[in-house]
Amino acid sequence: RTTSNLGWLYDRKGDYYAAVFHTRRALSVLQKVLELAHPWTVEAANQLFKLAGKLRDRKDIGQAAELYRVLLSTCERMVEDARERSAEVLSRVAICHNELAFHVDVPAGNWKDAEDHYRKAKDILSKIRLPIETANVEINLQTLFYRSGQGIDVERIRDATRILEEAKDQRVRKGEELLRTVLEKRSSKGE
Repeated sequence: RTTSNLGWLYDRKGDYYAAVFHTRRALSVLQKVLELAHPWTVEAANQLFKLAGKLRDRKDIGQAAELYRVLLSTCERMVEDARERSAEVLSRVAICHNELAFHVDVPAGNWKDAEDHYRKAKDILSKIRLPIETANVEINLQTLFYRSGQGIDVERIRDATRILEEAKDQRVRKGEELLRTVLEKRSSKGE
């Protein structure tokens, strides 16, 4: 618990790498000593999740991806053990899948891995009824199809974009841009 608190303190000071070190260490120890669903273990996983987002925002994609993989493994084990099936843990699994696809697999051209991550994220998010997040992942998936030369579904792009627009979600621009690009390309080909 002290190690976890050290991670939190370093995070507050803005030293994310020291925070990651202590928080990962705490999570590792807590998983061995306590059960996965213990509040302290979940708290350490929550802290690591926030740190992954901060590192992603700082463009340290490699370190963020490593944390997303650790979290994905931890949270999936929580779900598999049937100890923790809360929407929070399930949404974290989905977000980790989306982040790995968006920031790691797509830029590297790992289309199959990215598609697998996106499909898993979309499936989880729709099951726990998070339509805005599901719409965002759908747009990411359709963008992947477009970039990799696969067939895309314009109606799905429209539906997802409408959901984001109605929610006044800033990610609506991704859907609008993709839709515009696809329709312009089709128009220039005379389809």
